[in-house]
Amino acid sequence: MYRSIDRTELNLRGLVAALTLCSAVAAPAQLLNHQWANNVRDLDIVFEANGQFQSPDVVGVHRDPMNGEVDPTPNDMMFTFGDSVRRAVAAWNNANTGWRFHFVAAGQQPTRPCIYVRLTRDVQRQAGHVGGASDLLAWWQTGNVDMNGKLLNGYIYFNIVHDFGIGKNQADNTDDDMKFDSINVAIHELGHAIRLDHPSFNGCITRNNAGNIEAMEPMTNAGVHKLNNRPLFRRYPHAKDIARAKDTAKKMVKGKMNMQGFNGDPRNTTVTIALRVPGDPSAILEQRTVALNWDGSYQVVIDSPAGIYDVAAEGPNYLRHVRTSVEIDGDGKNDLDFDCIFGDIAQDNEINILDFAYFSMSYGSSSGDPNWIPGADLNGDDSIDIGDYSIFSQNFGMVGDD
Repeated sequence: MYRSIDRTELNLRGLVAALTLCSAVAAPAQLLNHQWANNVRDLDIVFEANGQFQSPDVVGVHRDPMNGEVDPTPNDMMFTFGDSVRRAVAAWNNANTGWRFHFVAAGQQPTRPCIYVRLTRDVQRQAGHVGGASDLLAWWQTGNVDMNGKLLNGYIYFNIVHDFGIGKNQADNTDDDMKFDSINVAIHELGHAIRLDHPSFNGCITRNNAGNIEAMEPMTNAGVHKLNNRPLFRRYPHAKDIARAKDTAKKMVKGKMNMQGFNGDPRNTTVTIALRVPGDPSAILEQRTVALNWDGSYQVVIDSPAGIYDVAAEGPNYLRHVRTSVEIDGDGKNDLDFDCIFGDIAQDNEINILDFAYFSMSYGSSSGDPNWIPGADLNGDDSIDIGDYSIFSQNFGMVGDD
């Protein structure tokens, strides 16, 4: 993978140069790794009884007659969890993301990969939930897979240990009836089914700024009725959620960057992913540069057809790493990981005397100093010191893949 060039004795005095490299970038949302069988983008939905729990389609949620919203199903006996899912499906389907949901009538068998919607009463963390602090409210859970490891089915659970409701959102930071809005919860969980995760590892919001937020934020962080602040049951995914859902409907390459010695926020750096003709480094078919996620993962949308490719990854101050003969199918490729060998400050795919010149110039500086060179901050702690020197000296002489 990597090779070494002749090493030169390192010295922290002498050579002077200046170079400005990567700048901070905004963090993208997380995307889940699951893929659906047969590369489909159309999913069936089945309401299913679960043990002692009835079907979500016959269990009602609270509606306060004082909340200013009329029942959107006036011919029914009540507004049910199933009605909440129907409203959420209409919102996603009308967003034209490339994903479509279809309801399966009672007694009929699904013909596509399927989402089963169930009720449960669970006071413990549910195994398989995607994470976050609000996993006791509702969750998405993967189910069975086919011979290729792709999903045949998955599950959405509403945890009725909590008190769900529907109601008019208020303009201030109080809540109508202190009940979790089941329509918004359904929008959120369907987002997980189409591969969307929470935008960050700890949410991004509080009740105090929840007037215009993303549906894929953890529910309890977002407040009770605050998601998508629109009355009369018109709940919608946020524009950011819709844009991300359109990406998940496309072919994607995803994986993680193994960031040797890096202790900073990966969201402050980038990776460039290039698809190449196997065995020909000069035949670049397409490439994308994206910010990393909080955990060092990445995802890029690709346009190339399914096939076998060499895939290269490189960044602002680390060497190129190439994975050869990678099979990309109609969904893309999951778990395509790369190593980050830091120290290529000059961005010439070698860690050599030129990089040492830049490193020497910036040694002892912190962010904002006149001699600060961002690319020389190899461990991402906003200062260039002995920690960075340790990484640089270890990697000096390394050369990236062609």
